[in-house]
Amino acid sequence: MPCQIYDQGEDDKIGEISFYAAQQAGTIPEHMSERDAARRGNIDALELVTLCFPGSNPSRRAVSNEEIAARAKNCLIAFTSRFSGQGQPPQRDLSRPFIPNLVASAVQKPMIFPRSAWGALESKISEFPRESAQGIVIHNTEDANRQPQEGDEELKAAFRLSRQIQHSHMFQRGWSDIGQHFTVSRGGIIMEGRAGTLDAARQKMVVQGAHAGSSLHNRRWWGIEIEGDFRKNPDAITPQQVAAVQRLCTWLSTLIEGFNAAENIKGHREVKPGNSTDCPGKLLDQNQQRDFCTDLRVAVSDAQKGPTRVA
Repeated sequence: MPCQIYDQGEDDKIGEISFYAAQQAGTIPEHMSERDAARRGNIDALELVTLCFPGSNPSRRAVSNEEIAARAKNCLIAFTSRFSGQGQPPQRDLSRPFIPNLVASAVQKPMIFPRSAWGALESKISEFPRESAQGIVIHNTEDANRQPQEGDEELKAAFRLSRQIQHSHMFQRGWSDIGQHFTVSRGGIIMEGRAGTLDAARQKMVVQGAHAGSSLHNRRWWGIEIEGDFRKNPDAITPQQVAAVQRLCTWLSTLIEGFNAAENIKGHREVKPGNSTDCPGKLLDQNQQRDFCTDLRVAVSDAQKGPTRVA
């Protein structure tokens, strides 16, 4: 049975298998040079492809488990979209290998693409202040409600959206970085927003954002931007977005002790002073029960309770 072998250090970072160990385990053929193994993978075996992530990221830290998983997901989506429905094995495109999901917990952490995946610019300051997490604020981008795409095309659209928002926030509004902590595309792709968000979340903390118009909520509440314009029609939200936001909020809720979905999930206009915004549109609608925000709170609360046990 195929398996994958990793080196896991004291800091809980998953690293690459050594070339010697890979050769001994048979995942890289003996006749293949170390250079080819690092550059191309074990092309002699279709049932398992070993992928290395050599080196460090720009901050000179080991690549995190989340980033490895996000890169792998990116590869898998692109890889499978090339031959879906054809019933034939793919060509050996070694830039698009399969890697199993590396992140699992009692509450499944959703796939979140890090800033490096969508090509974020460096923030204008080296590190944002961090405080313990307290809640979640829901936003909408007010972009056109495009149809979700498939495979690579949705990834491209999602990553382009994050770049556009960051550019607007930094060069039109003069902010230090993209304002929100997470962005959810029309196809349900979840992306890291402000620099340091995922690293801080692992410590149950929030990096100071610029999404809420409220000092407290910028400092201690995660901001989630949902791609789309829901000012007129709340049903414009896609099923993929509903599922992705529920998964993301459920995971984030596990990082806050005593999380109460009814109190700790808010729409933007519930937290901005003076009620001076209509964000997130009709996703928050006191006259239409149950609205999206109400359903989201119920879904997260139910997920926290776990599955119903039958005697």
